[in-house]
Amino acid sequence: MESEAWRDVKEYEGLYQVSNLGRVKRLKRKSLPRKCGGYVKIMAEKIIPQRIEKGNYKSAVLLKNSKIKKFYIHILVANSFIGEKPVGYETDHIDNNPKNNRADNLQYLTRKQNKMKANKRIGKRGIQKRDYGKYRSRITIDGIGTINLGEFKSKEDAYTCFYKTFKEWNGSGPWSIPA
Repeated sequence: MESEAWRDVKEYEGLYQVSNLGRVKRLKRKSLPRKCGGYVKIMAEKIIPQRIEKGNYKSAVLLKNSKIKKFYIHILVANSFIGEKPVGYETDHIDNNPKNNRADNLQYLTRKQNKMKANKRIGKRGIQKRDYGKYRSRITIDGIGTINLGEFKSKEDAYTCFYKTFKEWNGSGPWSIPA
């Protein structure tokens, strides 16, 4: 079993830490509550509860200077254990499971690389799985742009629509499949 390592959350040093296993904790500290007459309150160390957001991504709410901010767990873990995200890159789950926020399951990819990975996962180019479970079919035609062919309940229906459109355009003009 892998041991759990903790590192400070960037810009929340001394307040919160994130682990290589994808957990977030509030550190023990003294607080001066405004509503409680100004006495010092000792806040114990505590694992922060996580919510499941759109797309099955986990998030947690952190508090600093009386301001609440929501963070996605995979972004906190990647920033602390992989390093700062390069400009133009996205945080990717290697195993495609957005609930697995272990540091060894995260990597930085460009948006194009991430889309290509998603297309490989679905298995059909020109087909994209949406967050809400449907499949979008689209084709790019030079000089015209990307044409969205529709959204479908199944991958097979989306590919059938794509293939029919591909056959119509094939031979009548330059085209390409979106990456």
